[in-house]
Amino acid sequence: CSSAAAAGASADASIVMVGMRGAGKTHLGESAARALGWECVDLDHLYVERHGAIMTAVEQHGWPVFREREAALLVDVLRSRPQRTVIATGGGIVETAAARAVLAAHWPVVQALKPIEDIEAYLSSDGSRPDLGTPPREVYARRAPWYDEVSDVDVLIAPRESDWGAPQAQLAALLGRVRGTAAAAAAARPYSFFLSLTLPELSADRPLPAAIFEGSDVVEMRVDLLADTSTDAIRRYLALLRKQSGGRPVLYTVRSVGEGGRFGGSTDEYLRLNEVGLRAGCEMLDLEAARDGPPMRDMIARAARLGIGIVGSFHELGPMPSQEGVTTALRRCCLGGAAAVAKFVGVASEPSHALLVHSAAAAAELPVPHIALAMGPFGRMSRVLNATLTPVTHPLLPAAAAPGQLSVAEITAVRRSLGYLPSKEFFLFGTPTKHSPSPAIHNAGFEANGCGHTYGIVETDEVSVALEAIRKPSFGGGSITIPLKEALLPHADELSEAATVIGAINTLTRAADGRLLADNTDWVGIRNLLAAGLRQRHGGTAPAELCA
Repeated sequence: CSSAAAAGASADASIVMVGMRGAGKTHLGESAARALGWECVDLDHLYVERHGAIMTAVEQHGWPVFREREAALLVDVLRSRPQRTVIATGGGIVETAAARAVLAAHWPVVQALKPIEDIEAYLSSDGSRPDLGTPPREVYARRAPWYDEVSDVDVLIAPRESDWGAPQAQLAALLGRVRGTAAAAAAARPYSFFLSLTLPELSADRPLPAAIFEGSDVVEMRVDLLADTSTDAIRRYLALLRKQSGGRPVLYTVRSVGEGGRFGGSTDEYLRLNEVGLRAGCEMLDLEAARDGPPMRDMIARAARLGIGIVGSFHELGPMPSQEGVTTALRRCCLGGAAAVAKFVGVASEPSHALLVHSAAAAAELPVPHIALAMGPFGRMSRVLNATLTPVTHPLLPAAAAPGQLSVAEITAVRRSLGYLPSKEFFLFGTPTKHSPSPAIHNAGFEANGCGHTYGIVETDEVSVALEAIRKPSFGGGSITIPLKEALLPHADELSEAATVIGAINTLTRAADGRLLADNTDWVGIRNLLAAGLRQRHGGTAPAELCA
């Protein structure tokens, strides 16, 4: 749609679904409507209510009359239901210029994209759908450019997808960002990692092992490394990547030859490739600062409308710049405040360069988080020092995306051995506690997540002994058991509503500002156990009995 339509649309503007018949428009539309608490309208069903069976109408009046009525019905529905409605259109809604103009003027329009071979298989097995005389593949070839023309975002359905939960979740997250009711999923938090995927192809038959993604917060899709960079191939790869990575946020990257990648085209071609990732709602786009200009700024503005974070990047493949040069490059990568993350990568020819990029980033005093790295064996320490979205590889991948790239396990091991990881002490307070599994559970979780925290036991029934541990600067929080649940309550700075009502606590947390926060979650466990027991005994009446 036009920028004006997007800017003027409210969060409650009705959502229109387009795509081939059999792509799942109605299914996804109904799911989205339920999640939003909105109404769902199927345009084909509405047509039948007003004009009778579609194929009967076509036989009596011809396709042109049907298409004219269909376009008029779309206008009527958008006029009568401008808000809080999900509208699933027929697959052929894009066949007329009149309907395409209506769709192009509306925001948002969502395209459901299902592999054409899956659509063919579905339609051939569904006897309730009439044969329109033309093979679906031919119809799709004609309509595909029109679907792209009128839609704003794409929901990508993986090949042979049998679990609709994944595309439903994808659509719900995307709509939350499109409507401005949810933040982008890939927040650049401290001590985060992104996996740089270097595989030229992904297969539905041979999915990647889950271990490859362990420890990574985001997965980077290197579009320039793909065997096929056609739009259909990129969409298929991205759909499989989302599925096989467990729905992890995606950093969509097209790296140019001049910055260490394989893309050798013009800026227009570069932006066209990035358009595929933008439309698919990838949580982050890596955009090279060297290509900054009005066309890229237009893309950044549209990315912001979709809640997509921008990584402004620059890769210097020549001699390592001075500290001032690195600082200047990082500031440029902020893209005038439009970037969510600034990224500089240079080549280390000596060990001091790892510290140089780290110091330069600190001296830049950037308004956004940064990635500052030095490639090569001499620069590995820069990957240990980098705190936000550190790019990593994995032993199961055939190659690293950059010289000197390390795995999550390697970086975490060095950080832990040098004491670089955030380290707080957590305890279980009370008595008796010697048989508690809490230390084993928490310490295993800390280790699995690369934390430097520890969880121990303070076996005591004395408040003074507990407070001695709680008042240490290293204290991060604790679990409270008998006989201290009531005795420690007066020493908290802030009580949750549950703790206030119950008059006892079982959890302490040290807030960032130093305040001691107290909560009681015992009641949640009690409620869940009661609810489970009541469901087993009484089925559907359990919620009412629990409330009683």
